[in-house]
Amino acid sequence: MRVLFHTIPARSHLYAQIPLAWALRAAGHEVCIATEPSLAAEVTAAGLTAVPVGPLVDPADHGPVVAGDRSPDDEQTVPLDTWPEWLDIGETRPERLTYEYTQAVLSAYTPLIFQYYEWPVLDDLVGFVGWWGPDLVVWDSLAFAGGVAAVVGGAAHCRLLFGLDLVGWVWGWYRGLGGGRGGVVDDPLVEWLGWCLGRFGVGLDEGDVGGWGELVVGQWSVDPVPGSLALPVGAGLVGSGSGVGSGLGSGVGVGVGVGGVRVPVRWVPFSGGGVVSGSFGGWPGGGRWRVLVTLGVSHRELLGGDRVGVGVVLAGLAGLDGWFRGCGWGGVEVVATLSGGQVAGVVVPSNVGVVEFVPLDVVVPECDVVVSHGGAGAFQAALVWGVPQVVVPDLLWDTARKGVRLQEVGAGVVVDPRGLDADGVRCAVGSVLLDGSYRVAAGRLRDEVLGAPAPADVVPVLETLTYRHKPQ
Repeated sequence: MRVLFHTIPARSHLYAQIPLAWALRAAGHEVCIATEPSLAAEVTAAGLTAVPVGPLVDPADHGPVVAGDRSPDDEQTVPLDTWPEWLDIGETRPERLTYEYTQAVLSAYTPLIFQYYEWPVLDDLVGFVGWWGPDLVVWDSLAFAGGVAAVVGGAAHCRLLFGLDLVGWVWGWYRGLGGGRGGVVDDPLVEWLGWCLGRFGVGLDEGDVGGWGELVVGQWSVDPVPGSLALPVGAGLVGSGSGVGSGLGSGVGVGVGVGGVRVPVRWVPFSGGGVVSGSFGGWPGGGRWRVLVTLGVSHRELLGGDRVGVGVVLAGLAGLDGWFRGCGWGGVEVVATLSGGQVAGVVVPSNVGVVEFVPLDVVVPECDVVVSHGGAGAFQAALVWGVPQVVVPDLLWDTARKGVRLQEVGAGVVVDPRGLDADGVRCAVGSVLLDGSYRVAAGRLRDEVLGAPAPADVVPVLETLTYRHKPQ
């Protein structure tokens, strides 16, 4: 069959799709990845076929700012560093998840995030689907144009999640609390998706929650997040209602959870190709513990900078090295995957080795703690290798919630980035290094992650689900 992947223009989101794309390709299926032109070279570097859609994005145009050429709505500008904290899409407290709150979240995220990334690519994506005729479209959970193009082009479609399913979570709560009641469309996300379909002469009955749900959460979802960290199932949640939960004959357990049908898959760390020096292990210090510091690439590429203070983190780890040595516990050496721009003007301690890039699957297994902003790549790689974490979340999307869940299961510590200082970093990392229970809990998570089916094992499930869902 022909399979088209679609992602927003962020390397970390693309990297989350590569292992499953290659599993399908290795099984003999035709595979393409559609994304904005700025990522085409990354796709081809991974040995896959790129389909550039939409205009070339100016790297200096950081951040979702809804403009007239990117949305059917009026031009507006909202500072990204304020409203997501007031309207947290990762909110899980039932007393906060009211009808008014969930509608406000959808009213903000739909024009400022969802439309921003997908409106520019919609026409090109629909055109390519109509020409190439994929059987299945696999879309990033922020790449709603993928579902729209699949419906218009007569393909089956599903989401491939990169982290917690916040869209399914908040939309499920909203619909369960009465969103769209009385036959009146007051669901901002559904209203926009309906407008997109209408441009191509396709309509859905607004009362058909299953039909609209498939545009929001896919006909099914492929989910790499271990169940012990996933969002809890809340009363009143609605899913896509596809009714597929058994009988696939693949040995892969398929269930129904938040946001509809779930196909579990093992996360395979991929962060692009790279060259690893033979002397990689020879970092200064020769200490007993090794700490990885990584702040990812999405925040810099999409928003123009890091939310977490690099200098503060490095200063805290420098103090930790001296503290440990003074107590006779050996030193702490740090591998920091930071760019020249990130460390410009920052005092780099002697126990810190800065490297522009090193594949996570090479460096993470050699570390005792991973310090990150909670991005998908570093967070999931640490789970795969059973390494405890200190998460200093950037407070965007699911980073804070993942940190909290990790702390709740005992596999790490989450540190509030607001008012962060070197002492806070030193204490958090030191406690994780010295308390062996964190590594034990991280080991349990590793067992859970490795117990999920590999991408190759999921391919027969996707084949069966595609056959069941594609219009005949």
